[in-house]
Amino acid sequence: MDWALIPPRPRNAFWSICLFTLSRGDRPARGGRLVPAITERGTSGWMLVVPGHTYEKQFGDKTVAPLVRLGLLEADDDDPAHRVVSKRGEETWSQFVQRGGQFPEDLTNL
Repeated sequence: MDWALIPPRPRNAFWSICLFTLSRGDRPARGGRLVPAITERGTSGWMLVVPGHTYEKQFGDKTVAPLVRLGLLEADDDDPAHRVVSKRGEETWSQFVQRGGQFPEDLTNL
């Protein structure tokens, strides 16, 4: 999927999710998943859980839902209540990094 086709707020969230779970460059991927959580505003959302790393960022359900609809995130095979980056999401992230993207808004006006 072309990076520019991801809506802005979900794109920012996807960038953070991929940076922490898939990494970039020669850094090893850490893995991780989104688990259901209640946001600071009291709405339903997701928290990113990465093994060996404390990351307290939460994403609202309305931010994550488009990523699921676009096929960039999917249910975790081990726990369907959790979300992980899909194969399509991994390919999208890889293309973004290979094309030189550094920040969420990069490559959106090509």
